[in-house]
Amino acid sequence: MPPLAIQILFSVAVITLGALPAVAMLVALGARLLRREPTAEGPRVLPNDSLNAPAR
Repeated sequence: MPPLAIQILFSVAVITLGALPAVAMLVALGARLLRREPTAEGPRVLPNDSLNAPAR
């Protein structure tokens, strides 16, 4: 059985590597939100936006 310090270091490394994708996703989302310039009239709706298209 390896010493306790090595086990602790190994578990910290595994937890850090496991959390990297979530951290990267949050950083990318934050950068996207910061890059979008706020407009006074609210969010722009594109004419070809299928989510905001009227139901047929």
